Amino acid sequence: MAFEPDKITKDLIQKAVEKIEQENIQLEPSTKFDVIINGKAYPPKEIMRYAHELLNGEHIWERSGGEPTNKYFAALGYEVKPKQENQKIAYYVLGAAWYGNDEAPDQTERFIQNGIWENGYTDKFLDVVNGVNIGDRVAIKSSFATKDRKSILRIKALGTVTGNDKNGRVLRIKYDNRFPAFDLEGYGGYRNTIQKVVDEDIEGIFLHSSKINYKEQYTIWLNSTNKEGSKKAGSYIRAIEILSEITHKEIFEEDNLSILNALYQDLLNEQEKEDGKYYYEQAPSYGASRFYSAAIKSYSDFIAQLPKTQNAKTLLITNMPLNSILFGPPGTGKTYNSIDKAIAVATGSSSDHVANKIKFDELRKQGQIEFVTFHQNYSYEDFMVGIRPNVSETTSELSFKKHYGIFYEIAKRARENYENSLKDEQTISKENWVNEKFEEFKEYVEAEIEENGKFAIKNNVSIYSVEEEVFIYTGEKENGELWKNQRIGMHYDALINIYLADVQNRQDIKKLENVPSLEKQHATYSFELIEKFRKFLKEKGYKFQSTTVQKEPLKNFVLIIDEINRANISKVFGELITLLEDDKRLGKPNELKITLPNGEKEFGVPPNLYLIGTMNTADKSIALIDIALRRRFEFVGYYPDYENEKLKPEAKTLLQKINEEIYKLKNSADYLIGHAYFMKDEAIETTLRNKVIPLLMEYFSGKTKIVSDIFNETTWKVEYDTTKFNWTISLR
Repeated sequence: MAFEPDKITKDLIQKAVEKIEQENIQLEPSTKFDVIINGKAYPPKEIMRYAHELLNGEHIWERSGGEPTNKYFAALGYEVKPKQENQKIAYYVLGAAWYGNDEAPDQTERFIQNGIWENGYTDKFLDVVNGVNIGDRVAIKSSFATKDRKSILRIKALGTVTGNDKNGRVLRIKYDNRFPAFDLEGYGGYRNTIQKVVDEDIEGIFLHSSKINYKEQYTIWLNSTNKEGSKKAGSYIRAIEILSEITHKEIFEEDNLSILNALYQDLLNEQEKEDGKYYYEQAPSYGASRFYSAAIKSYSDFIAQLPKTQNAKTLLITNMPLNSILFGPPGTGKTYNSIDKAIAVATGSSSDHVANKIKFDELRKQGQIEFVTFHQNYSYEDFMVGIRPNVSETTSELSFKKHYGIFYEIAKRARENYENSLKDEQTISKENWVNEKFEEFKEYVEAEIEENGKFAIKNNVSIYSVEEEVFIYTGEKENGELWKNQRIGMHYDALINIYLADVQNRQDIKKLENVPSLEKQHATYSFELIEKFRKFLKEKGYKFQSTTVQKEPLKNFVLIIDEINRANISKVFGELITLLEDDKRLGKPNELKITLPNGEKEFGVPPNLYLIGTMNTADKSIALIDIALRRRFEFVGYYPDYENEKLKPEAKTLLQKINEEIYKLKNSADYLIGHAYFMKDEAIETTLRNKVIPLLMEYFSGKTKIVSDIFNETTWKVEYDTTKFNWTISLR
């Protein structure tokens, strides 16, 4: 279809606005002007695109901004206003609790779904709401005080204002991607329904994420400051998008001015070169016209005016406690929900359960999430460290090898990620280089062993095997026979750490914290091997040169412990009970490290490792959690959900009646029947016979009369046949 601007009528414009409002369409803010329609400001070109689409189906507008577009609105009687110059972005916190609404006092979900925020008062804060501008940042919050009188501000959502109805009641908001709510201590003074945030609090509330994409904020800043015309502003955005593609880095997530300045200087020297590293075939003029450097200079100015933030990586913030236990009677979804909670912790967001399960399986393969089920025979050696018998396939000799349990392994991975996330680019670049060269050194050692049968370290001590994680070395007797009972492993990780520490003698090795005790005990041989590695690098002519690398992002790791109370958990956790506490984690004020039973020193639990346990309260055959561990976990109850959409009406009524009777008899919710029993696609009679009745028999010690009477107030007749010794189940 053709471009037909002269056929656009006032009626089409009104219908376009209605469509935008009804469908909550997010519009790209204009650069210099707004058109006022029904008392609200809109970007002129965006309105024209939607009006033109209603005209002939083509979502286009081929007139430039400013007068070429504004004249069409003026001809139809609309007012076009210039944007405010030098408008500074303001920050607000917004309440979402409507305490007069008993059914849903918290309006957060409704606000997010509809892309709005509403003032719950008709006579308060109207002027404050009217003073909020398009482009301002907002946070949905609640504020409260803890039992020990700590003032807490809970942030539940963040967003950018896209419209203000100017009625004191409604703001239009484009909300950021969802994240678990997070709490800020000492910010609880923000108690009004709407309140402007003071400068010193902006960082904590709005800049909580380790990575923020500033594209939207930068676009709004360009528009509101009016520094550039619409064409140039659009070119800046496009120039940065192209640079992100060329450099394989998301520049809109970069807030380090030093890095931006280095890019700017490089662009000044390189951007105009044809077929150079910044040449982009689809848009060659961006380099030739020096738009790249101009865009980065403009973006740097934007970053410089933001509230100062610390660039050190922070944890992915989540309102989940570090240690939690989901408890409740059977069939209430504890294990089911543990998967969703694990995904929320590990990724910062959560989708439907099917999508979460796919992501869960993916993260398990990557080692970021682990799952284990406790049982009566589970031990510390299974969970942490121990030894296991090993029978040689060739000699049938019995030996023992070290075993590292699931907690040790995930704690190790979480700690490595935590410590790596704190490293600067130079350190990461050096470590990558050393790891690469050490792989070559291993091949060099292996080739020497293949040729000569060994790789000499010092005197009569040599390496005889290059294995997955260690060099195996031992000594020789005077007759050349090996000391077979002294085959010792020298870990590659330890050797790399020794090299990176630039040790000058064996005594330096003994002072290192990140080297295992064995390498310290045999520091003479560790040092001699490092000297041989240095000689290898020199002979090869290798010299370290720093390269551009990406920092390792900090991740949250999750260990799910199903049926946590089925093991002797004091025995399983051992000294970990102390290390699990929030303030005893690595990097915390009361950080603790211990020596493990296998001699490994300086073991600690990192702050990015979460434990989620599940506990069946009906299982009284084993001891409940002891007080020492109980106070280190937060407990979240799960009980029958009668409103679950997968629960059929007849099953819902039956389940409620059964549970009412159980509670009367047991005087406890620990023994209720969960909704999950009735959610499978099977007949109710089958569910009762195969699942519910056997569980009730267990609850009431096999007393058939009690079990039968539980169904007296239901539509089902359940009786025990003492001649056939089975249950007869039928509708009344």
